[in-house]
Amino acid sequence: MRRSLAVLLVCLAPASAHASPGPDSVVVIANADVPESVALAERYVRERGVPRAQLCLLSLPEADTISLAEYEAGLLEPLRA
Repeated sequence: MRRSLAVLLVCLAPASAHASPGPDSVVVIANADVPESVALAERYVRERGVPRAQLCLLSLPEADTISLAEYEAGLLEPLRA
């Protein structure tokens, strides 16, 4: 009885619970100063069908880590604009 109820609840769950983001809900970010980053981002956009307008090329530091100020100024603010 419990198993039947669990199966019924799963079957009645809204379809949106299993939704995954589509290409039009993604932003692809690449470091404009690193040719390999741009090439990889362009390939991802092409292969995944992401609209070209959602490719965001930003001039970012090439270091493995950045400060909060660099993150906010170089990445966060341009994305919000």
